[in-house]
Amino acid sequence: MKIGIMTFHHTTNYGATLQAYALSRALELWGNTVEIIDYRPKGAVSFYVRQLLPIRNKRLEWNGIFYKHIAKAFRMRNFLHSSLNLSQLKCYSQAGLSEIFKTSNYDAVITGSDQVWCLDTKFRKFDPSYFLDFFRASDGCLKVSYAPSVGETKSFKEKRETIRSLLKEFDYVSVRDHHSASVIQKECDIASRKVLDPTFLVNYDDVLTPPKIESKYLLVYNHKKLGNVQKEAIQHIAKTKALKIISIGDVWDIADHSFVSVSPKEWIGYFKYATYVFTNTFHGTIFSLLFRKDFTVYLEQGKRNKIFDLLSPLNLEDRIITDFTECSQIDSSAVEYDLVYKRLNPQIDDSKDFLAQIFNPACLPV
Repeated sequence: MKIGIMTFHHTTNYGATLQAYALSRALELWGNTVEIIDYRPKGAVSFYVRQLLPIRNKRLEWNGIFYKHIAKAFRMRNFLHSSLNLSQLKCYSQAGLSEIFKTSNYDAVITGSDQVWCLDTKFRKFDPSYFLDFFRASDGCLKVSYAPSVGETKSFKEKRETIRSLLKEFDYVSVRDHHSASVIQKECDIASRKVLDPTFLVNYDDVLTPPKIESKYLLVYNHKKLGNVQKEAIQHIAKTKALKIISIGDVWDIADHSFVSVSPKEWIGYFKYATYVFTNTFHGTIFSLLFRKDFTVYLEQGKRNKIFDLLSPLNLEDRIITDFTECSQIDSSAVEYDLVYKRLNPQIDDSKDFLAQIFNPACLPV
């Protein structure tokens, strides 16, 4: 089958880039021809460009790391073009999407993963393209969602009927978390299947680059500013375990070394070879699980749904800390991964099964 994927791929976010890679790779392993539909909404492009401009980000300019962030953006772009198949046409509008669809002869189009159904983000907002409105069910192409999320969206409000109508045309609907399933059911009267983020579907041995660090280290991968609670937690864990503190993606004053402009391959490598991970991100948590690392997650309000949804079924809520957690309360003990994977493996198998029933020729009826 020839499959197009609609997702957030043109970004400087490692998790978003790697979920796109993972879904594409998982489908290719079954012999499908897969490409990322190279749709780059103008609002999102403008947002990412503004993040790099010195006039918009004085902290980066004065700290002397502005050019490292530029280098990071180029390395993300290089990974995108070297590790994923992009559609031949690139577009920034609805008209461009229709043209790509007309010329690509897709057998199926998948929307997801990531928060492609979130209506509350500051710079993306509601975009019907991620509900696959650029072609009709009558066009003979399957409409599939794999692990999209509505984020913190609680209601589709005035977009409810539009979204309901679009989702009614889908052949298969899955979502990434229970909150998204609940919203889809309540707002659109559509049942969905919960599956894991696509980064769980493949291994990364053939794409990771090992870091050039000899000492054991605690890895910090943190979005936004590190607060006092986070800094104290990181230093407490590192001191207790005699670890160096390594930060990737940003510079923090508590780190022994900070590496801003790592490529996605290097990013994976830092997780693979870490002794301990501290993160406030969803995909930082996932890669800690994938590489069986001891870890601590700092939970921010906006990520409560997806991180609790991921860790609760694994009985790992004790790895989460908040503003109210004292250092003496932090559980930095070894994670019992044999028990974790007894709960996680069935979820991985079920997620693969959802895709296999649609896209793996070996599972299709004769």
